[in-house]
Amino acid sequence: MQLMKIALIAAALAAAAGSAVAQDSVDIKVIGHIVPAGCTPSVSDGAVFDYGTIPASEVVHGTDDYTILAQKDLSFVLTCDASTRVALRTFDARAGSAVVPVGKVLLGVPVASNTPVFGLGTAEGKKIGGYVSIIKEVTADDNTAVGYLHSADSGKTWVSRPNLDLGQASLPQHLVTVSSPGVKAPLAVKSFSGTISIQAVVNKASELNLAHVINLDGQATIQVVYL
Repeated sequence: MQLMKIALIAAALAAAAGSAVAQDSVDIKVIGHIVPAGCTPSVSDGAVFDYGTIPASEVVHGTDDYTILAQKDLSFVLTCDASTRVALRTFDARAGSAVVPVGKVLLGVPVASNTPVFGLGTAEGKKIGGYVSIIKEVTADDNTAVGYLHSADSGKTWVSRPNLDLGQASLPQHLVTVSSPGVKAPLAVKSFSGTISIQAVVNKASELNLAHVINLDGQATIQVVYL
């Protein structure tokens, strides 16, 4: 019996010694996250371009032509936590419903068959119309003048443009951004602001049931892309 007790005590001491050895060191870790500077876009008036009530009598009837509505402008601001190279791209939530009024002038530019036009939704299965949109008169940071760039290959190459064409930015792999004047490379900015303009067109009267209320229902998303 005494031998058994000694054996148990020895085993207990060995276990304690093993435990002491296992705790004679400790690992430390250094963790955290480095995140890119975040940027937030905003548009005045809740980002709503409101055409209000449009009497059916104002929709072109006699020549069965498209009805061009007035240009509307809001303020666009992009603010970042730090100077960052960014671009913009857009997504049309009403894609497939756009009317493309070839030959008509929207925002001062004739519409071609391949002009990217945003949709205004449908009414009774018919396309209501469309609109084009640009950002212009942009200044960066401390009112610094900028140039405008467009990329068709996700930012690998850039070409100069007269404004930030949000329609072009809705095409796959297409982006728009700002640069230093004359430079074909994106400019790192902490903020930039400008005017976002749209101009809408209503489909031909023969395509719409003007005896019923028709609600213009355009909706698009402007997304910031970090370069």
